[in-house]
Amino acid sequence: MNNRSLLALSLSSVMMFAAAAASAKCTVTLRFTNTDTHAITIYGNDSQSRVNGLTWSKMGFNDVTLQPGATANATWTTNFSCGGNAKRDLRFSYQDSGDNNTYQKTVNNLDVNDGSTYSYTFKND
Repeated sequence: MNNRSLLALSLSSVMMFAAAAASAKCTVTLRFTNTDTHAITIYGNDSQSRVNGLTWSKMGFNDVTLQPGATANATWTTNFSCGGNAKRDLRFSYQDSGDNNTYQKTVNNLDVNDGSTYSYTFKND
């Protein structure tokens, strides 16, 4: 094999590895707690995430309705791989049944690891 063939083989191997890493996803559990006096619904398709300050994308987990004082989980599969330097900002969209308004809760610079659970408390002030 000549040098040109070795270089082409090396580059194609690196590109295949990079493509696999870029498409790797991870799944986490989101634990939501409602400490308000009204029921709330957290909308999975309206909630969003972004990596390292880039473009927001839908999270796409199932909607979660919580009565006052209740806790429930949702499973979220990320669009990008976890760990490393992939800091995420999360923006949860939820509706308060007391006034039927939709609100957002934002979490910044989250380090997400596959299989982990992340807890969030919701209360309208």
